[in-house]
Amino acid sequence: MPYKAYPPPGTPPGTLVRAPERAVVPSRLRLIRYDPIELEELSEATVADCQSLTERGSVLWVHLEGLGNFELLQELGHLLQLHPLALEDVAEGRALTKVEDYDTFLFILTRMMHGDAKLSSEQISLFLGPQFLLSGCKIGGN
Repeated sequence: MPYKAYPPPGTPPGTLVRAPERAVVPSRLRLIRYDPIELEELSEATVADCQSLTERGSVLWVHLEGLGNFELLQELGHLLQLHPLALEDVAEGRALTKVEDYDTFLFILTRMMHGDAKLSSEQISLFLGPQFLLSGCKIGGN
């Protein structure tokens, strides 16, 4: 039976905890900002880049690959005003496929299947807001 990463008793809801057997995949941010006139892409971005681009009023696609840095996920959650329990589902990495409609964004959690000699899957997380898409994958484990 897979290990469920529960925080210690008394920990506030939304606390991000990594299961001990989960591989740590380094975090990497990629940004694409676009509007009807122009497109801008940053392949190695920071949360500060996200903030400056969200202030321009165009659409921002933020792709987070790997969760080796939970602080980065929390900073993105704060910037985009994402619910801490949705972030907890992303960090846990083994939540069931679901769609949750929050007031300011839609949260989609699913799995992408792939395989060569062996079938495996990885969790794909999507936060869709009126001016942004935050996607995340390759969090380690199956």
